[in-house]
Amino acid sequence: MSRVGTQSDNLVGMDYDATTALIVVDVQNDFASPSGSLSVPGGESVIPFINDQLRAATGAGAQIVYTQDWHPASTPHFEKDGGIWPVHCVGGTLILLLWTTP
Repeated sequence: MSRVGTQSDNLVGMDYDATTALIVVDVQNDFASPSGSLSVPGGESVIPFINDQLRAATGAGAQIVYTQDWHPASTPHFEKDGGIWPVHCVGGTLILLLWTTP
């Protein structure tokens, strides 16, 4: 089994086939974009790797699953509503969209 490092030069791909799955977790504008409200420093640097893995998995017939964080405009999780998190991944907004390479 391969592992993914913390720096883009340490990323190692998987071997895909029809019995494997690629799970893409929360690669969304608010996390991956440098301007996102919960941006991960350097998060955008893994997008080309993820895109390469998507192409490889698709070409091999693997299952692809995406997860997506989602919140209503008001929730007790957000600071503005008494929670600890900044507003992020609000349904019906561009910040909810999955990050893609320009």
